[in-house]
Amino acid sequence: MKTLNNSNRLLITILVGLIFFQSCSVYRQPTTLENTVKAPTKTKIKTKDGQKLKYKSIVFENGRYYGMKKVQGELVRIDIDEQDIETVRLKNREVSTFMSILLFGVLCALTPAIAFATGGGV
Repeated sequence: MKTLNNSNRLLITILVGLIFFQSCSVYRQPTTLENTVKAPTKTKIKTKDGQKLKYKSIVFENGRYYGMKKVQGELVRIDIDEQDIETVRLKNREVSTFMSILLFGVLCALTPAIAFATGGGV
């Protein structure tokens, strides 16, 4: 029975680690809103008052920039005030994917140490 408990604890630790590392995102160097419209990827905007706003993409319509954000399952356009922006960053998909895989590998490599620490031992 004790072995079953330890293996469950180990499995839960691994699953929590996978969920945690799956949400890892890496953003590129600051860019302009014009460039974000050309590259429809996730975007993070830092405002002058310190807020961090994340959007699925940025669109330009009728002379205004809008951030596309999912709210209650629907994609909503949110007006972006250009005067209030400090930095704009695009998500770096390649590095984000690499970091998620790397962190998963580290977690797998540490699994025996986690098992030992939780009492599973050898």
